[in-house]
Amino acid sequence: MLDKRPRPRLVHGVTEEMPTNCGGIFVTTNGVRGEELEVFARCVHNDPCKSAMFEGLTRMISLSLRYGVPTEEVIDQLEGISCVQGFQWVDGERITSCVDAISLGIKRFVRSNGNGTVSGYEEEIIERKNRKKL
Repeated sequence: MLDKRPRPRLVHGVTEEMPTNCGGIFVTTNGVRGEELEVFARCVHNDPCKSAMFEGLTRMISLSLRYGVPTEEVIDQLEGISCVQGFQWVDGERITSCVDAISLGIKRFVRSNGNGTVSGYEEEIIERKNRKKL
């Protein structure tokens, strides 16, 4: 049987608001020493049905991560799932559903090395946005 990593008392995380055509969601990814440990998602608007779905999905994501499923595998399983509502763009990345937005939140946490700092990729996006404003 696999060993479940215990949850430390103190973890660091990043919360990002993600636009979707169903309304925005907040995706929080927490980790310790650069290892993803848990994920949470909440609706911007109070929608009990979506909230329940997000809670169940993110509990399973968190459990998978704590049992050692590679983060890349979790992202691969969620990324690109689409919804009939269409898609949104955020910082040059296409969000095709709420589930896809959760995968993007996890991916961005990984890119930031788990500390929420801006990586080279995000710096490039910020620079492009600033050039458009000029």
